Amino acid sequence: MTGEGRGVSSMGPSTGHRAEAATPSSLIERLVTLSADLRNLWAADPLLYFPGWDHPFRALGDLLPEQDLDYCADNPQMVPLLWYPALRAADSAAIDLLDHLPSGHPAAPSMLRRSELSAVYSWAIVTRSALRWIGEVTDGVPLVEVGAGSGYWARQMSRAGMDVVATDAAGATANAFTRGFQYADVRLMSATEAVRAHPDRTLMLVWPPHRDPMAIAALSEYAGDTLIYVGEPRGGLCADDAFFDELRRHWRLEAVSPVNVRWLGHNDRIALYRRHGGPETRKGHRPREAGDPFAECDRSITHRNTARTRAGAGAAGSGRPRSPACTRSTSRSGRA
Repeated sequence: MTGEGRGVSSMGPSTGHRAEAATPSSLIERLVTLSADLRNLWAADPLLYFPGWDHPFRALGDLLPEQDLDYCADNPQMVPLLWYPALRAADSAAIDLLDHLPSGHPAAPSMLRRSELSAVYSWAIVTRSALRWIGEVTDGVPLVEVGAGSGYWARQMSRAGMDVVATDAAGATANAFTRGFQYADVRLMSATEAVRAHPDRTLMLVWPPHRDPMAIAALSEYAGDTLIYVGEPRGGLCADDAFFDELRRHWRLEAVSPVNVRWLGHNDRIALYRRHGGPETRKGHRPREAGDPFAECDRSITHRNTARTRAGAGAAGSGRPRSPACTRSTSRSGRA
C-alpha cells in the first residue's frame, strides 16, 4: 500500500509531507502522549469548530458504527484515530478525519500526521465494516493483493477469515512507503508476476502509487474478472491515467462500500469492479458508456455523494475549510 502525503490546507500535493523514520519504541511513546492530549481536548469540549464549517468536528469514536468500535481491539491502526477530529459527509456514509490542529493548540505538537501513521500501518484506513463488505461482495473467493506494502490489509483480512496472498515488488526494508514495518508474509513479486501466478483470485489494489505503472501492469495482465480497488479516482493521488483508461474501457463499477473512513482532503473509496464480459455481462447486463467510474456508481446505486458537501457545511466551493485555523466553542457544550 503506497501513496503520497497531502495535507488539507497547509500542505499541497507539490510539497508532500514525509515522516521521519519511526521506531516502535518512539512511536509508542508518541501514541501514548497523543491519546492523553486528545482525550483532554474532548473532555474540555466535545465539539471542535473550524472556520467555514457550520457543524462541529467530533471525536471519530463518536461517529463510528458499534462494530468498528468493538474491532479496535484487533485493529491497532484505529486506536489512536478514535480521538482524531472527524466529520461525516452530508450525502455519504464517509467519515473524514483531520490529521492536524492549528499551531499553538496544546495538542498540536503531539499530533501524528497522515503520512506518519500511513507509513506505519496503511495508506487506507481499515475497519470491520470494510472487511465484512469485501467478504460479502467477493463471496468468499480468495484474493491476491498487489502492492501490499507492510501487509496490514492482508493481516486484517486474514484474521477476518479471508484467503489473501499479499505481494509487493519491494521487501519491507526496501519499501520507502512502509518504513520497514511488516504485519504479514508479503511475497516478493512484481505486479505481473503476482497476477499471472494467481489468475483465479480476486485482484486487490490498495492505494497504488501515484503516476506509477504498477496498477496498470497488474490490471492489464490479470486474467480474472473481479477487482477490489481501494483508492482515489482519476485526478487523485493513486495510479496513473493508463489504469483509469483501462477501467473505463473494460470494467464496470458494481458497488462501493457504504462505510468508509478516510483522511480529509482525499476521496478514496472501497470499490468493486467487474470486467465487461464477466458473469453479470454474460447474463445480459449491458455495459454502460465510458465515463468517470466513481461518478457512474454514484448515479446507479444508493451510495451518493455527488454534491460533495459536508453536514451543514457553510463554506463556499468544495465545502472544505478555507483556513487551517480552528476555534473551540465556549458557548456550546452539547453533542451534535
